[in-house]
Amino acid sequence: MTTREKLPQFLTIEEVMQVLRCSRSTVNRYIADKKLETVKIGPRMVRVTRESLERLLEGQGSRRAKVLRSDPFVREQRRAEPEPEWAAKKREVLRQYMKDVDDIDRQFGVDS
Repeated sequence: MTTREKLPQFLTIEEVMQVLRCSRSTVNRYIADKKLETVKIGPRMVRVTRESLERLLEGQGSRRAKVLRSDPFVREQRRAEPEPEWAAKKREVLRQYMKDVDDIDRQFGVDS
């Protein structure tokens, strides 16, 4: 049932959990954050619309679904992107900070 062509118009919470490969609490959080649209069909029965699930899977929600993050192609694309300049500066500042902390520890005889 993980192929989009076979998805029904309205899905149960369990079906959404299977498609996204996530927990019930994550699905409930997506619903509370309005990332997934629901239809109430009874006093205690809720269904998620297929369109909202597809939008989430396509990355149009504010967070990418776990399925997209686990896709090897997506991970490879992220690795291929050049590192932003601010990240290198941040790493250098942190490296200098740790060096300073080590120097202070040595000065006061503190074991690391």
